[in-house]
Amino acid sequence: MNGNSHRVVAGVAKALPFFYAGIVIVLAWQFLVTATKPDRSILPPPIEVARTFVRLASDGELATHTVYSVARVFSAWLISAAIAIPLGLLMGSSRRLDHIISPFVELFRPISPLAWIPMAILWFGIGESGKVFVVFIGTFFPILLNTVAGTKSVDPVLLHAGQIFGCTSRTALFRRVVVPAAMPRGHA
Repeated sequence: MNGNSHRVVAGVAKALPFFYAGIVIVLAWQFLVTATKPDRSILPPPIEVARTFVRLASDGELATHTVYSVARVFSAWLISAAIAIPLGLLMGSSRRLDHIISPFVELFRPISPLAWIPMAILWFGIGESGKVFVVFIGTFFPILLNTVAGTKSVDPVLLHAGQIFGCTSRTALFRRVVVPAAMPRGHA
């Protein structure tokens, strides 16, 4: 066997457990529907779900809803990033600001985004704004905390080197050393 064949076999071997798990889930689902006979609007049989999926995919309705969902997630992520990244950079580079803001972050961070849904409905109604808000809450804290951690983990040697090479103000050091050093990096 050549290298490509080995990769294909390895890929199939990795995918096989997921395939088996999918079959078991569908069989258990069908058994549950057959044994309990629930209302079809609450728990439809798998074949009915598959037919509906094919219908929605073929008439374009599924694609339309997918585009709206992706746009909602993307806009919420952009808003989160626009707020959380600058705030995280500031918190990570200023102990004073970190001590002021961290209690608020630690108070709200453990609240599940799903728990914010009633508040989102009250504040924004059932339109797009409320949905974007819930996704915003789900993405804001991970972005913020990772930015703070990245900023705090900047090697002091880099800060010293930045000062030696002409970053005389805190702003210049922050902009030219801290921000690039705090950026995420891929691993080889």
